[in-house]
Amino acid sequence: MSKLLSSLNEQQAYAVINTEGPMLILAGAGSGKTRTIIHKIAYILEQNKAMPDEILALTFTNKAAQEMKNRIASMGLYHAERVWMSTFHSLGARILRRHAALIGYTSDFVIYDEDDKKKLIKECVKQLDGLVPEISYEKYISRAKESRISPQEYENVMEGKNNYVQQIAQIYGLYEKRLKECNAMDFQDLLSNMVLLFEEHPAVLEYYQKKFKYILIDEYQDTNYVQYLLTAQLAQKHQNLCVCGDDDQSIYAFRGADIRNILEFEKDFPAVTTVKLEQNYRSSGNIIRASNAVIANNMQRKGKRLFTKNETGQAVVFRHCYDGREEARYVASEVLKRNMKGLSYDAMAVLYRTNAQSRAFEEMFLSNAIPYQLIGGMKFYDREEVKDILAYLRLGVNGQDDISFMRIYNVPRRGLGTGALQKIRQFADFKSCSLMAAASYYNEIPALSAKAKAGLKGFYQVIEGIRSRIEEKESIGAITKYILDEIAYFDYLDSKPDTAEQKTENVNELISSMYEFEQNSEETGVAAYLQHVSLISAIDESGDSQERVNLMTVHNAKGLEFDAVFLVGMEEGLFPHFGSLMENNNEEERRLCYVGMTRAKQALYMTAARERLIRGRFERFSISRFVFEIDRECLDEIGQKALYAIEKGQKQFELEYDFADREYYSPQGLTGANATTQSKRLQTEERLQKKSGSMLDDLKAGDKIKHEQFGIGTIISVKGEGEGQILQVAFVQMGIKNLLTQYAPITKV
Repeated sequence: MSKLLSSLNEQQAYAVINTEGPMLILAGAGSGKTRTIIHKIAYILEQNKAMPDEILALTFTNKAAQEMKNRIASMGLYHAERVWMSTFHSLGARILRRHAALIGYTSDFVIYDEDDKKKLIKECVKQLDGLVPEISYEKYISRAKESRISPQEYENVMEGKNNYVQQIAQIYGLYEKRLKECNAMDFQDLLSNMVLLFEEHPAVLEYYQKKFKYILIDEYQDTNYVQYLLTAQLAQKHQNLCVCGDDDQSIYAFRGADIRNILEFEKDFPAVTTVKLEQNYRSSGNIIRASNAVIANNMQRKGKRLFTKNETGQAVVFRHCYDGREEARYVASEVLKRNMKGLSYDAMAVLYRTNAQSRAFEEMFLSNAIPYQLIGGMKFYDREEVKDILAYLRLGVNGQDDISFMRIYNVPRRGLGTGALQKIRQFADFKSCSLMAAASYYNEIPALSAKAKAGLKGFYQVIEGIRSRIEEKESIGAITKYILDEIAYFDYLDSKPDTAEQKTENVNELISSMYEFEQNSEETGVAAYLQHVSLISAIDESGDSQERVNLMTVHNAKGLEFDAVFLVGMEEGLFPHFGSLMENNNEEERRLCYVGMTRAKQALYMTAARERLIRGRFERFSISRFVFEIDRECLDEIGQKALYAIEKGQKQFELEYDFADREYYSPQGLTGANATTQSKRLQTEERLQKKSGSMLDDLKAGDKIKHEQFGIGTIISVKGEGEGQILQVAFVQMGIKNLLTQYAPITKV
């Protein structure tokens, strides 16, 4: 026994040896929670408190479950491989195979993955003709199942929650009927049907309650409602339930995770023993201190404070860059410096809030020959919505491009199915011309329906509009805006609400890349830009380095660690994200920031941009509240001075200081001429923002205002007073804006 506990600290050992009754292990980032769970299972076996198959250990990914199996097996314990160690879904499949007949299935039922699910739902939509096909029915159905809302209950329970409740209820009901007919279950069914089995057949539940003397659940903060019900059902008899998690790392509400499961654990199990694992083995002292200072501002938490016996380490670096391009340049320069000093590329990571942010770093890394890999996402120019818009531009440049034609002829839908395409192709073969040339004969193509002819005519006219604008040498961004308006592309994206926000951000970032190209390239025009994009892709594909800098969202970084972490885009409206600000969900955003910060072992960089190019316009941003929450003593000197200057309103000092230091951290450096140009641009934009308006008194955070151009918005913060008063406002349509109260054309709502 002493050998088993010798590698544990006092709190870990306490959690291991106290096996009886409910236990909540609050495990901070990098505190060795998996080690604690593994050792607790080993201790139970070593002390003969249960047979291996009387222990149930659950986690959330197959990878994590396999790692736990390997580690317990390596301890050489008798029949340790018989421990029930799996994901929730694997447990459901295993139990339901044995008892499927009790709920109307056969034991050989099939499990539909997400692709199968989408195909079946698509068939249901076709069967119920007249419904909007672009709605992401699978998302709504999954959420309903996770909340145990039946098709019959859906319309009443969800009334007013979205615009398609009745249609979703219809599809949901038909989808469930078709699943049963196919003797199939989807992933959500593996859980909800297990709950149903236990509810309708108490004898089956009693069997498993008696069987599992000890139940251990990892990452409990990520459980949803159905997983919570399963936990409560199975642990009811023996009460030997040990859940381990970190309320400060609950970041998956968008997937259905409910933080209340861990926060209110004591209500369900009043006799609980709570153990806090607060010693961090991963990060340096400064990183832990900075992270603690940020997360302490959350109210929804149990309360713990990480500490470490590691060295204090280097200060957390904060840089307030002029724009997004400079931010990417700074990060690239620091990556190169650290690599030259011996740190491998794969020991570094760039973490961002949204996938759209990857574009600037991908391009900057490629131009500086820095190998990188995107984790959990597609490379920017490979994303569906980006390729759609580029295909429109390519077809406008080159009417012979049949590949681009086939990609977008019915995107968005315009009544041109595969049958119509076949007829167009046959006509093109007859005429010995391209598909685009054939489209010009939209009224002459045989057997093409009136609807298809109208759709083909509209498509042809859009491409002709692009071509004429290219000939007139309009800017790439202006041509792209024409495309988006003509085909109502944003409406098309909005019809799929689960991906609309992310895809819209990617399209906006694509437009920003066009304006950047026109500003910074010697060549201009659509053809030159398309060549630029193609070369970027070619350069990227030709790389063959095993060591690569990791680029990913903070969500994808959970559970990982890196020697050096660059947490970028630390601005209000970006991190915390605009969508969360509108929904008043700042605490999950703060937890997400905490997760990002605690991925770093030795070095943590945090960067923000003073302005960003959004759809061709430079938008001003304020530094994220999370940066201001960091203990200043943890920050480097430049970061401290930047925040001090902003807080004191010393804007001129801030600009002079920032430009003076710029050459130090830019790979190519920034000349004085560049700095002067950007400073003049800043002054010009500030003058343009000063429109006539009246002074408003008593404005405060939470007030609703109406702006003549931006529409309705909610005030996030009010800084300064009198003529210098600045409002930070979240507008429903336009995002975050900073306004001078004295000049902004606004009225209270």
